[in-house]
Amino acid sequence: MAKQEPFNRKAGGHVDFPEGTGGITGMCALGGKYACLEIYKVDAFMRVKMADQIDPENKTPSLKHSRQVHTEYGSQNEILARILLQADKFAGMAGLSGDEEANFLAVVRGATEELISAQSLFIELKEEVASKNAMTHEEPTMISVPSVKRLDARSKEFIDHAKAYLNKVMEAINFLTGEKFSDAFFHKTKEWAEKTHGKDDILTKVLDHYGLFLKLVIDLRNASEHRNHFLTLKVENFKMDENGVLKKPTISLKGTDTKQNIDYNIDQDLCESFAQMMEKLVSFGELTLVATMSKRFHEKLPWSIVKIPKDKINPEVPIQYQMTMKFQ
Repeated sequence: MAKQEPFNRKAGGHVDFPEGTGGITGMCALGGKYACLEIYKVDAFMRVKMADQIDPENKTPSLKHSRQVHTEYGSQNEILARILLQADKFAGMAGLSGDEEANFLAVVRGATEELISAQSLFIELKEEVASKNAMTHEEPTMISVPSVKRLDARSKEFIDHAKAYLNKVMEAINFLTGEKFSDAFFHKTKEWAEKTHGKDDILTKVLDHYGLFLKLVIDLRNASEHRNHFLTLKVENFKMDENGVLKKPTISLKGTDTKQNIDYNIDQDLCESFAQMMEKLVSFGELTLVATMSKRFHEKLPWSIVKIPKDKINPEVPIQYQMTMKFQ
């Protein structure tokens, strides 16, 4: 029997991706804690790590490369597409070196993971609320009111992921601008954008438009974490009102921020509130990263960013913006 040659980690190779549906829809090289190549299908993604990424000091010369498949979501997920894959489309024009680009995209990938975790929690809560949206009459004198398991804890976990997502978006902004803004002070970022790029600049407008919403998310997180906070957060399960009508779970935030003169008197359907938050969080991250990256495009290159018409968006990778040539 011929002696088998040891694996040469420097040699080229082939990786199969039979899991998931259809063909490859995209790839993204990530640095940082990921240090891998992510490969996407519409409903799955695979992380490929080369031996040199696993063992950069070459302690095990025959170490093989690795592949890890995740089937929870793929490029069809709007968060992954509109934030990470959108950023990947423009990062190459933003004047970043290869390593810088991979490290920047790793920060953005971390943001998507936080928001996709929030999305998963929201979907679970929404489905459970929908499945239990009825009272039962067990006996002549008693009505059974449904309940959602661990509603308070799961709602606060959703808020935690939303806040962590904003933290990552701010980290990405800092990466691109070289600034050191805190995620708790998006208004400072807006002031910087206005001073640096002007009042009518797209980045200034985005930060201004979402300013109160960003503060709300941060205040929800603070009220959730700190019991002695000046705001009171309350999550209520299903309940029957004085008219015998079943009321769906709600979330409320009450109190006054005297420093910024903001009064909160929010009392909303929990699922509707979280749905609105998800929509705004995705749009904010998408627009902010696109606008910030555009500031790094070389001023002599005739590029502009335009929104893709709805009927032209690829459902397999639903990014919303593309670059086009602009002519004088």
